[in-house]
Amino acid sequence: MNKRITSTGEVLGTVDYMAPEQFESLKKIDARADLYSVGAMLYHLVVGRPPFKGRSSLAVLEQHRDDPFALWVSFPDPHEPWVCPQSYADMFSADRIDVPPWRRDEFDDPATVPERNRVLNRILGFAEDAPEDVFGVQGVYYGMIKYLDDGLAQITAALDRLGLRENTIVVYCSDHGDFMGEHGMQCKGGVFYDCLTRVPLVVSWPGQITCGVREDSPVNLIDIVPTLLRLQGLDVPRSMHGAPLPSATDSPSRQVTFSEYGAGGPAFTMADLEQMEQPYGRRALMKSLQWREAEGRRKMARTRKWKYVHDPMGDLDELYDLKSDPWELMNVAHLVEHTEVIAEMRLHLADWSINTEDAHAVPMP
Repeated sequence: MNKRITSTGEVLGTVDYMAPEQFESLKKIDARADLYSVGAMLYHLVVGRPPFKGRSSLAVLEQHRDDPFALWVSFPDPHEPWVCPQSYADMFSADRIDVPPWRRDEFDDPATVPERNRVLNRILGFAEDAPEDVFGVQGVYYGMIKYLDDGLAQITAALDRLGLRENTIVVYCSDHGDFMGEHGMQCKGGVFYDCLTRVPLVVSWPGQITCGVREDSPVNLIDIVPTLLRLQGLDVPRSMHGAPLPSATDSPSRQVTFSEYGAGGPAFTMADLEQMEQPYGRRALMKSLQWREAEGRRKMARTRKWKYVHDPMGDLDELYDLKSDPWELMNVAHLVEHTEVIAEMRLHLADWSINTEDAHAVPMP
């Protein structure tokens, strides 16, 4: 390993080894796994005392308390498989859980619902599942979140104990969300509903960032690196597509943010799904994963009031009024009265597409 890297206090892990705290299920054990540790992990799950998945980060903080460090702590939860200590699952019993509003006929009309959304609903929908099963999964999901929160508290407590808190920028975020009941589905897929794209994002630096401020303007995960650079007094390269976050810096509030999905591949249609073995569920989800994730090149623009999704491959576009329909249950893109709104949102997408083209020249052979 490059000595210069280690001398700065950066610690790099490797994907060639599956640590016990990374263990998720027996189906995912491969040659990387430490079988003894996996056995210990199973024991801890059974007795309700699984090891803290970020415990190695605590050791890193102890080891490098006097060095500059950049520490990435990645938690797989909340994620499949849905499992957590029973004591945490018991915190969220069925009588304390509300299934988000959804319509049984939401995906019935092919004239207003994009085919990609209908395909996903056929795979992930739980309309025919027993209510106790749905509530049970949700209870475990919330238990996993609570368990994660308690783990994060151990990290911030270690920063306090080691005297590092006021000299450390902490960023908490997630790569994506989960349906977890919204739109009558569970898991995730290549659509742009808020439950999947609107993720937690918290930036903390005591004494430098005002505590308790909630920024209501649309932002993006690609804004994190420019924010970290600005907070440390460094210039943000013009080639970066993100911008420093409002509230955390002196950057102005935004009016619109964007997301995109797909690699330009062919569409995965309802006809393609019907060629797969039934019942669909997770098996179909995984078998079609690469095809579905590569299909198309859809783009989304979101303001405080509107969300617009454009599909250049010919599937239906989507438009949701987030003020009157915060759960995104009614696609109103086909209504004539929203023609001007769609035109404005398309201009946002066009401007963003131009500004985020590759900023670097392609090297000549």
